[in-house]
Amino acid sequence: MKHIVAAVRYSIPAGQYIWAGIRRYVAEKGLDWEISFRRDAEEFTEQDVRLLSKAPPDGIICSMSHKLKEAQRAFSALAAMESVPLVAVRMHDFPEFARRRKNIAFIDDDADAIGELAADHFLAQGTARSYAYVPTRDEDVWSVIRGEKFAQALKRHGHGCRRYRPFRDPVKDQRALVKWLCGLPRPCGIFATYDSRGAEILSYLNEMEIKVPEEVS
Repeated sequence: MKHIVAAVRYSIPAGQYIWAGIRRYVAEKGLDWEISFRRDAEEFTEQDVRLLSKAPPDGIICSMSHKLKEAQRAFSALAAMESVPLVAVRMHDFPEFARRRKNIAFIDDDADAIGELAADHFLAQGTARSYAYVPTRDEDVWSVIRGEKFAQALKRHGHGCRRYRPFRDPVKDQRALVKWLCGLPRPCGIFATYDSRGAEILSYLNEMEIKVPEEVS
């Protein structure tokens, strides 16, 4: 039996899909794996990684935000465990993982496919007068690429794409985003970079009594 540690942030939909994918893969392949799950940064600490280094597992799957300060030391310690195979999911931009030279594999989202899917969805509806993209407040690399691919897909069909320019400060960003949303030609199709950003936009639209999906989808 192989001991695998899966440190995957379960509180977000993407993490839940990764968990489900790991379990499905093990079942389909009939693998003899004992999986120890770490569901968030509180469960996957630097101390936890140090303990793992004393009794190394056969492999580690990691998919958590390295922007969380409490997690950065754990990831740094994990990067140094080069003898243990590591699969880093959506973490290619963590510098110490990028510098690791052996026993590491990266799995990333297909930005082209995501942009195409979002564009195809709106074009299939055929109701939008304009299209727009909202990135993360920090304009993460993956978020910027998603927006670029979305705009490129729309351009191939003869459509433009407005892009929101965010502020890192949450209060400034909220004010600017609300103003920007009000100025969009309607009906408009907005591609939000990920679930939380989409929920945020929906709450603002609701407060402004802008109809969803009739005016903004």
